[in-house]
Amino acid sequence: MKERYKSTRLGDLLVEQGAITSLQLRQAIQLQQRRRSEQPREPQSQELGQILVELGFIDRSQLKSSLNWQRRLRKTTAVMVFIAPLFTAACGGGGGGSSPAPTQQKSSQSSLVVSSTSNSPSSAPSSSSLSSSSSSVFGRYVDGPVELYWTTPTERENGDALDVTEIGGYELRYKREGESEYTVITIDDGYADAYYLDFLKGQYLFEIATYDIHGLYSSFVPINPS
Repeated sequence: MKERYKSTRLGDLLVEQGAITSLQLRQAIQLQQRRRSEQPREPQSQELGQILVELGFIDRSQLKSSLNWQRRLRKTTAVMVFIAPLFTAACGGGGGGSSPAPTQQKSSQSSLVVSSTSNSPSSAPSSSSLSSSSSSVFGRYVDGPVELYWTTPTERENGDALDVTEIGGYELRYKREGESEYTVITIDDGYADAYYLDFLKGQYLFEIATYDIHGLYSSFVPINPS
């Protein structure tokens, strides 16, 4: 039977287009994983597209074209099969305050069940539930590097196990108070559980969503530094 959906991962799209081989993709992913362990605070050097360019497997025009195609594929996906996941964030020098309550996305299909982590990547995950409290304050004031952590979903709402290979990745977006456009960061890696942003200062709103290998998205969830 012909598959209804296709992967929207950057590497898979490049292989499908014939721009790179499966072997080249594996080599790039291995380097990406090594950099994540050796250079955790240099996220730009860990981006798969950048690594493929550095290795000479593609040029920047091919990368730009593939990223545009990836975005178009994802925008055509209108079905939401995930419950909006909960995330926590840690930010150096951030202020206090309550975080807005995430909104749950109802679906007739099986959704993911996730838990949040504490403010350290090495801390053990703890269960977390949706809060009924909300805040009218725009985002959170930050002054320093921003660190975001989350726990990889391991099961669906109906209790079925969820393998990490079924997760396509995550999409982060943020904007400063008064700005209309978000800065968007696509983390094309279902294994990712943290992301580091460079120095930011001001009142910022941070949001994150997850998607599976078929390109089906959750809702964006506001996350705040603690």
